[in-house]
Amino acid sequence: MDGENARKHFVKSTSSSDNRWSFVCFCRDIAPETARGYVVKGNRLVVWRDAQGYVHVWNDQCPHRGDPLSSGEVNGCLITCLSHGWRFDVDGQRVRQLSEISTHHKASFIRVYRSKEHAEAIWVWIEPSRVQVTHVTRNP
Repeated sequence: MDGENARKHFVKSTSSSDNRWSFVCFCRDIAPETARGYVVKGNRLVVWRDAQGYVHVWNDQCPHRGDPLSSGEVNGCLITCLSHGWRFDVDGQRVRQLSEISTHHKASFIRVYRSKEHAEAIWVWIEPSRVQVTHVTRNP
């Protein structure tokens, strides 16, 4: 099914209240533990799939320096920014690295978008919710 046919199938199978869902890519384009960048309606997005097979769609910009998360790595249920190694869990929270001395970080935000897989495609709801990226303490 091509993008236009997937879009038509999706529109027919959803209610009129779902008019803000936008086609991003095909499910087959995002293998487990991979990330890819896309632009949808002027929004730079990173679409990534964790090791458990769940899809996540976020703003494709690390809150640290603005580098693209789509160029990073996915390991298990974490995505890592390639530039400075900031890691985020599936909830959009930054995970502190063991090598960091400081336990306090300036709060920053990452845009997390609602997404779903339907008709062999990944769809995104363009109105984002804000998730505050916070320090997460991990017990050794």
